[in-house]
Amino acid sequence: MARRKESPQKAAMREMMRGYLKENDICIKDGTDVNAVMRDMMSVLLEGVLDEELDEELGYSKYDYKSKDCLSQQRLCDISAAMDNGKDIPMTLEVAKTVF
Repeated sequence: MARRKESPQKAAMREMMRGYLKENDICIKDGTDVNAVMRDMMSVLLEGVLDEELDEELGYSKYDYKSKDCLSQQRLCDISAAMDNGKDIPMTLEVAKTVF
């Protein structure tokens, strides 16, 4: 039986899969081989989709460290630490707050 006329996208996908199987020397003998290839393809596809969704949500790529908007605010806090001998030692502590 002849194949129905398929879209150019489907034909390109078929050719890409044929090349992938040939280049990686993958031989499909039964359903478990098909499941293994489909599982690998699905993991790559989902990882790409989730990375793009994260980039869209954050506004930058997870690998783009230079474009992040990061503000750092520092302030000094006076605290008192109690010692074993009952005396307090006054200290100044620098606290940094980072806002993305």
